[in-house]
Amino acid sequence: AQAGADVNADALRVAFSLRSLEARTVVLQVEGRELWRGEVGPKVSAHVVTLPGGLPRKAKLEFFTLTPATPEGPGAGARALGFALYDLRVSR
Repeated sequence: AQAGADVNADALRVAFSLRSLEARTVVLQVEGRELWRGEVGPKVSAHVVTLPGGLPRKAKLEFFTLTPATPEGPGAGARALGFALYDLRVSR
């Protein structure tokens, strides 16, 4: 891709932290392409991923898991939680 108004020519650094009530695999896709996959559990874990240059300036970053959500507690009103994403930072 050519650098221009709609393309980021430089590689970018994405830093973030994740945690989950139970162990699960979380995936980061950028524009539909998997760039990171990791195991996440109850302890907060920090991660850094380098995104390649040539991505659209408004590239879509998507974090997801295929593991079903876990109830946060035993009550009837307990939320179903997959994972928590903390401190997302994008830099050059």
